[in-house]
Amino acid sequence: MRSLAMLPGVLIAWAVLSGCSRQPPAPTSTVTWYGYTIVFDGQFDGPFSHNGHRNPTRGADGKESQVEEEITATFGTHTGKIQNGKLTAEGKDRGVVKPGDTIRLTSAGGVFVNDVER
Repeated sequence: MRSLAMLPGVLIAWAVLSGCSRQPPAPTSTVTWYGYTIVFDGQFDGPFSHNGHRNPTRGADGKESQVEEEITATFGTHTGKIQNGKLTAEGKDRGVVKPGDTIRLTSAGGVFVNDVER
């Protein structure tokens, strides 16, 4: 009977201690620029930076008819680049992207666009 009375205390202690052994989530760096969200997810060495431009040409109706863009985000030696809607990550062509997309690069070399691996 006494052991049953101690059970809630033991369970609470176990829950608290097991929570302390969890690894903290990997840090992320995120930039949203010209409508694209670029996320570096994981342990990266080196500084985080981004730069670029987006110059739309508009037709008589006011809609974008052509866009010249070049956006680069770098975290240490890892780089993601968007040039005229084409994504290059880690030096490889990763397909077409558009404003509103979320691009995630992982420290393990993974590349995801809107949570779909490329």
